Amino acid sequence: MPGPQSAPFRAPARADLSVTGRAAPSVLVLGSGVAGLTVAYELGKAGYDCVVLEAKDRPGGRNWTVRAGTVERESSGFVQRAHFSPGQFFKAGAARFAQWMLPMDYCRELAVPVEMCAGYRAHAAQAADGADGGRKPVRRGAANADTLGYVHELLAKVSNQDRLDAHLTDTSATSCWNTSAGSAPPATTI
Repeated sequence: MPGPQSAPFRAPARADLSVTGRAAPSVLVLGSGVAGLTVAYELGKAGYDCVVLEAKDRPGGRNWTVRAGTVERESSGFVQRAHFSPGQFFKAGAARFAQWMLPMDYCRELAVPVEMCAGYRAHAAQAADGADGGRKPVRRGAANADTLGYVHELLAKVSNQDRLDAHLTDTSATSCWNTSAGSAPPATTI
């Protein structure tokens, strides 16, 4: 099982990867996620001529930041647009990496600013769609506690009726969803 590196990372040198006596070989890298960008960067430093192809309209793969106006189009045609207030953002990719991990070396080498990873805080507010269509702040801990309470209520109802394998009604499923958004659930029937 890999652990902290015992020696600092050393990027491959030109001599480690290059073919001597020939022109720079060309490499086609598919995908501009962390792996694809890292391969192209390291091979480029070693003298390779790299071209990176990406299917999406942005680099980063699963690592990206959603800001106001960010649009994501799914293959089904469904389109989502972020409606955030100015200055708000959502880290939709990797949450954090430890100080000893390889990405930190790249952050240092490329002078990428690094932010402290703020952990989960129960008192932090999150926006929730209210029953009236407006948005109101809801404490994260309260939303989680409400969701767990309603899920336990549903489990108690179905287990008392020997119906654990039954499908949830639309009302029951909606009550769990609305609870996490901070609104009170409607009466549930199973």
